[in-house]
Amino acid sequence: MRVRCWLVACAGLLAGLGGSAAHQEPKPYRIDPMNEASGPSHTLALGRIHKEELAFVADEDRSALLTFALARPAMRFVSRTTLPGKPSSVRLLPTGELAVTLRDRSQVAFLEPGREGLRVVAITDVCAEPLSTTDFDDELFVVCGWGHALDTLSTRTHRQVSRVDLPREPRAVVLDPYGRYFYVSHAVGSRLTVVDRGNGHVLETSLSVAGLPPLPPSPRALSLGMAGLLGDGFFGDVIGELAASPRVPEERLRPRFAMQGFSLAYLSRPEGGRLFLPEVLMAPREAPTRTADVVVSPPTRSTGYGGEAVSWFGGPTVPPRGSAAPYLATLDVRGAVVHRNASPSAAGESRCLLPRAAASTREGRVFVACLGSNEVLEYNGLAGEPDEHLVARSVVAQGPTGVAYADDDLYVWSSYERVLTRIDNKLGSGGDGFDVVSDTAERPPTPFEVGRRLFHRTDSRRISGDGRACASCHPDGRDDGLVWSSPDGPRQTPMLAGRLADTAPFGWTGGAATVREHLKQTFARLGGSGLDDASLYALLTYVAQMAPPPVVAIGAPGDPGIAAGKRIFESYDTGCSSCHDPSRAFSDGESHEVGSASPGDLVKAFETPSLRGVGGTAPYFHDGRYGSLEELLRKSQAMAETKQLSEEELAHLAAYLRTL
Repeated sequence: MRVRCWLVACAGLLAGLGGSAAHQEPKPYRIDPMNEASGPSHTLALGRIHKEELAFVADEDRSALLTFALARPAMRFVSRTTLPGKPSSVRLLPTGELAVTLRDRSQVAFLEPGREGLRVVAITDVCAEPLSTTDFDDELFVVCGWGHALDTLSTRTHRQVSRVDLPREPRAVVLDPYGRYFYVSHAVGSRLTVVDRGNGHVLETSLSVAGLPPLPPSPRALSLGMAGLLGDGFFGDVIGELAASPRVPEERLRPRFAMQGFSLAYLSRPEGGRLFLPEVLMAPREAPTRTADVVVSPPTRSTGYGGEAVSWFGGPTVPPRGSAAPYLATLDVRGAVVHRNASPSAAGESRCLLPRAAASTREGRVFVACLGSNEVLEYNGLAGEPDEHLVARSVVAQGPTGVAYADDDLYVWSSYERVLTRIDNKLGSGGDGFDVVSDTAERPPTPFEVGRRLFHRTDSRRISGDGRACASCHPDGRDDGLVWSSPDGPRQTPMLAGRLADTAPFGWTGGAATVREHLKQTFARLGGSGLDDASLYALLTYVAQMAPPPVVAIGAPGDPGIAAGKRIFESYDTGCSSCHDPSRAFSDGESHEVGSASPGDLVKAFETPSLRGVGGTAPYFHDGRYGSLEELLRKSQAMAETKQLSEEELAHLAAYLRTL
């Protein structure tokens, strides 16, 4: 009964309090932290109200904030607070309030305990698609994915203070304990961004890796050793030839780029802080070149997408041997300078190909929630290479997106099955000490929910042969910013979310009349065996209903620059709208040969891509040759007639395209 006291007792004590006035007097009810904040916010936060231990969960599916009581012997569901938008993260503030990011409305809602439970006391507009927060003193810092920005809000007045522009698709932010520097992870781009809190200066750190992690064990070392043991006989000759084969160093030296940077954690140490970035190292195939904003590979062809997976002595092909390798990156911080530790070896047994949340403890334990394998991993964060020191793993319900640690217990929110799990400190003990609770009764999943799980599965040989899921190349249904080798030549990953309706045929060359047909072709190229009809229907249902990126309001309504750009786009002189028809999702469904083929292309005509969300999908063209809209409009004469436009007119046209 004590849990309910803060919901119903002292009715009216908070009546009349609201907005910034509520911060001027001591609050009769407040939420105090259960644990020291050790990372960016995600879907789960822990707190106490009058000594009652509670978990607060961002429920995006129901547009609500869920509250669970953590009292033993069993947790239980307490309440559901309806929100005006879809929450992506929740954070407990020093003011005793909760800050909840509303992803689809580009807002942050502030909640506090009220007469009928949690109530919204303020809502603040922020950059497009707020996803994660951190705080320091009286300020809240919000990272926005589609808006690629870092907003600062006052936790006292709930007002916006400042904004810093970031590279594309930021996902999480932490601040060092002294409040000097932000560290921002990115879902794509192979980068870590460092922001000086004092002046807003942005410094990027590349996370790309030259070379594959060694295969466990290294086939070359193994073959050389066996050749030496066997001498000059037949078997020695065969294995010696294997050792001398150029295939081994070619596979080993293929560059990899850090992706799936959805979260990170920070550990304070006497000699300086340490950052942990759960990532996936992707291998498009060849050595890259870098444009102004993205990594681009040169023209290549392969039998699939990216480098072929390697299987030694007939064994199974599993990560890190294919195009995707899980990796817990570790970077030591001294001031604003980030030092990468030794080259990644990926020697652990991690299967974490879609990391989505992370947390660390003061004792150096690092926990990572893995969406693709439905696991929580524990690493020794004090080790020289934590990725080589996987301490334990534990299987949880499907869709883990939040993780928190307090009082020797680990808490995990699994959003796909709507389950909160409590695990005692013996992580990986085979189920001992598990306690689970949900806010709803168990029921069969809908086709949308089945499709969502399939989209994020990294352990299905029906989809791929090397651990790649749909979400590996299409995080949040978007694109990874990479150009992959393929049987037809170099191909840039296109965005899916919001681009499938009215845009048939599909594929860069329009080779598939339906999405179903294109998916079957994709599974085959990834080495997957394919889905049965029911599973394929579910996946198609999810892909068709994926939420598109939010519409970004650039400039005031009726901005003359955007209006001028629209006129240029629709003019006969440029001819942009003749192929990118606004009535057909800015496409015409036709293939055109406009001289854009590169030396690696087998097909010379390409289907007109949709321009929905084009402002956030660099690089451009099928082979990613242009790193920005401005570069495309300035240099490309293969499509529209833009060479006669002035620099000002090109800027107007680019501004209009970013509103689509």
